[in-house]
Amino acid sequence: MGNQTNAAGTVLSTRLPTGTNRYTAAVGTVFSVHIEISDIFNLYGYEFRLFYNNTVLNALNMTPYVGTSNMSGFFFPQYMLWRYEINNDPYGNGTGYVWFCATLPFSYTEGQDGSGRLATVEFNATEFGTTILTFDMHILGDPQSQPIAHTVSTGIITVGEVSRIPEADAGGPYVGAVNVPLTLNASGSFDPQGLPLVSFYWDFGDGTNGTFIREFVDHTYTAVDNYTATLTVTDAENLTSTDLADVRIVVDTTPPTGSLTITGKSPDPSHFTNSTSVILRFSFFDAESGVDQMRVSNDNASLISTEWISKANSKSWNLTTGDGVKTVFVQYKDRTGNPSLVYTRSIILDTTPPTVTIISPSDGSEVRSSTVLVNWTRSDAGSDIDHSEVSLDGASWDNVGANETKTYPGLSEWGHVVEVKAFDKAGNSVVVSSDFTVNLSPLGGPGYLEEAAVVAVAIVAVAGVGVYFFRFRKKK
Repeated sequence: MGNQTNAAGTVLSTRLPTGTNRYTAAVGTVFSVHIEISDIFNLYGYEFRLFYNNTVLNALNMTPYVGTSNMSGFFFPQYMLWRYEINNDPYGNGTGYVWFCATLPFSYTEGQDGSGRLATVEFNATEFGTTILTFDMHILGDPQSQPIAHTVSTGIITVGEVSRIPEADAGGPYVGAVNVPLTLNASGSFDPQGLPLVSFYWDFGDGTNGTFIREFVDHTYTAVDNYTATLTVTDAENLTSTDLADVRIVVDTTPPTGSLTITGKSPDPSHFTNSTSVILRFSFFDAESGVDQMRVSNDNASLISTEWISKANSKSWNLTTGDGVKTVFVQYKDRTGNPSLVYTRSIILDTTPPTVTIISPSDGSEVRSSTVLVNWTRSDAGSDIDHSEVSLDGASWDNVGANETKTYPGLSEWGHVVEVKAFDKAGNSVVVSSDFTVNLSPLGGPGYLEEAAVVAVAIVAVAGVGVYFFRFRKKK
């Protein structure tokens, strides 16, 4: 197998009954914690010491896993050499530990590969409180007694009435820059009874700690390293809960990245707006220290002198006046002061309504047909025409899209009013109208007045002729 002395991803971990890194037990509960190894290569021997708060827990028993295949196939020979010790108060300070070591016989020239369970520790929950199961000493070695690189994963045990214990949430994982304040967020913590959380105690993992009354706290790490921050919250009944968060501190020389979008007031708000009042939406990213500030301007030349403000996901904004293309400029800055490139987004401001001219029927005209073709022209210099709508005699508007004609059949005689409304892509609109008369009279007059008059004259004429002949014959 060679002499590989490290294994990427190897983790020595505690698996709690919940399958997660947190477990809450009632007083008097007996439960098991499994000690597991994952993704190991060429393991010949190991030793670990697991510490706990013995006012909260007492270790009852320990069972090594040997002679069987466990979990993902990790195999430990039955004749593996091992020893363990349980001491619930070796130092008289409330700290207990379980110690375990094991090694393959000298006849083995190669170590073991895989993942599986090393041992199981049985605990009894004795008093209310919270404790972290901590690997204080942990050594993994290959057949040449060379150490195998690995990480550890600990667990948190809370003892009490489950419905009363507060829930600590340390947030994270966090990435920050050396010598730059990093904000730790405990706002996810809560109390199931609705009681206030009266204190937030942070052990920052770098040898410093503090108790605070607020959910957010800034801490400055002075060295590049990986840390574990521990949060303990206390409620109004003095009950506590603990949570852990990973902290990675780096030297940040990489500027953030980002983008910008503009939402205007129009049917097509990403391209046009009919108001200078718009909404800016920001997107930004920085993998190391995180984005902290930004600055925004309507003018690239003045952006460099614009004041930095706190980062935000969106912001109300006023464009400069005057129709045309408007461009907004934004720049982001991370916690170490690295500025990003300048990002831009443009939108067309159009506050001028379109123009419409009704060609036919013209205003005041007379139409000698019951079928009327309405025809118009329209134009818009800003955002272009979107669609037209037509209405006759106050009826509901009919959306005709891009058409510039509309036919109305079967119109009655007398006067009518047609209205045409045009919309541009920025949402501006204009309405124009034309009054016209439908005249179906064959003599050209409105309605049938002329026809009625002709008939009346004809009747009078016929009657006159009849009277004349009647008198003429009588004389004879």
